[in-house]
Amino acid sequence: EIPEDQLENGFVQHTLGYPLQSSLMDKNFGGTFLYHQEPNLVHAGLVIGLDYENPYINPYKEFQRWKTHPDVKKHFENGSCISYGARVLNEGGYHAIPKLTFKGGALIGCSAGFLNSVKIKGSHTAIKSGMLAAESVHDVLVTKASDDIIPVSESGELDEAEEAVEIVCYEENIK
Repeated sequence: EIPEDQLENGFVQHTLGYPLQSSLMDKNFGGTFLYHQEPNLVHAGLVIGLDYENPYINPYKEFQRWKTHPDVKKHFENGSCISYGARVLNEGGYHAIPKLTFKGGALIGCSAGFLNSVKIKGSHTAIKSGMLAAESVHDVLVTKASDDIIPVSESGELDEAEEAVEIVCYEENIK
């Protein structure tokens, strides 16, 4: 939280490299983000790839070091921290996406690794995968599997005796 007169509403800063890389050949992947939001908030964070080679790297200390950079430090002056946290971001690209379906469930959004870390895009892919999953489940629920099964869309009730189904069309719809 910063004084309102310091707010640069709409300010967005994304970086790659510093503080994780000191040369082009360093193999620590990551970057930072810094956003200003009304009425007087600054959101900041460090993203670091979990495949780093340095066993002594400390993401917390790297984040603290980043906050001392003159172009970053000014955004925190006269402010106070009101909350903090840590998250793990699944990323690895198309070839790292696991099998998405199993009987009675599916992996959707970030749990499936749909983050595009290079473009810093994840929310829209998470939302789209949820939409595709919902459409796939809907298609299965309204389709009669056989003459003796009434689809949920017609009966309005779940049959607890009915076996869980794997919604394989979801995985096809993602492609």
